[in-house]
Amino acid sequence: MQKNVEELLFNISLDEIDNLKNARKVTKVNKETYANIDRKMIIKKDYFLKNRKVYISKHSRFADFPEHSHNFLELNYMLSGTVTQVINGNEEVLHTGDILLMDKDAVHFVKAPGVNDLLINLMIPVENLDFESLTSIMNKNHFIFSFLLENNTCENHSTYVIFRSSKHVVIQQLLDQIIDKYYSNSPFANEIIRLNISILFMELLENVPYEVHGNTHQQTENNLAFEVLRIIHQEFRTITLSQLAKQLNYNKNYLSNLIKNKTGKSFKQLQTKERLERAKLLIENTDLTIEEVIYEVGWLNKSHFYRKYKEVYGEPAKNPKIKRQQQFM
Repeated sequence: MQKNVEELLFNISLDEIDNLKNARKVTKVNKETYANIDRKMIIKKDYFLKNRKVYISKHSRFADFPEHSHNFLELNYMLSGTVTQVINGNEEVLHTGDILLMDKDAVHFVKAPGVNDLLINLMIPVENLDFESLTSIMNKNHFIFSFLLENNTCENHSTYVIFRSSKHVVIQQLLDQIIDKYYSNSPFANEIIRLNISILFMELLENVPYEVHGNTHQQTENNLAFEVLRIIHQEFRTITLSQLAKQLNYNKNYLSNLIKNKTGKSFKQLQTKERLERAKLLIENTDLTIEEVIYEVGWLNKSHFYRKYKEVYGEPAKNPKIKRQQQFM
């Protein structure tokens, strides 16, 4: 991290001066930054993000931060020291290098960080992530991030994930670059940050141990949803809902409803999404003909494939050779 950015973060902010001067037990929160809904503090996305792809801030030290939730993905990065949070009623301790990722309905309370405890908040609207990069890779933990993305379209979820990334230098380097760029005057800061956050998630899901948390009933359902997404991701060519239900030993109707409730999409929509993503990857990176691609992804109706592909990607599916010929015409 650049020295001037590090000094900026370690310097005592106005909020922190107020906490110390008034010996506050709880940090005073600007009323413009949140809404009270059913006596719950909900942080406003529009206030912080405005024209930014992501909002980054240092968490105020020397006083507790009141219990709150939000309607966007929030990532907490423990840059230095340790901090204790109570998330959905569970006490969790973050150590240097750890990352906490919370979905929109997670409720958390942050106990007062000390002078050397720097907790960095990253507010991330899902629609601003680089889906092109995220969906172009196929790794073993792809289904977890898919679940987090889909989960943000639904109500009444409060999942959070802790990545124990203290020993992963690449993760810390990526976050340092993101934070440095945020505090720079670069005209391309937004786009660079957006791309780096996508790379960050790829690295986290591929290389870092994680802990997924929820209430007991929710955790059982989440684990099942993870397994469903994993199977669809791996067996999208041929798997049917009936086969999936039999494989997991669940009633077909129950499984269908759970998939819809947890992801906001039906089994068929998820399968179609996987097939289209794989088809696009093959079309852009291989010399397979469209007919061969259609066969590879398990699509039976060629006309339906062409229609869906254009509907999703805004252009017709074309053979790579035809594309190259057009470039030289």
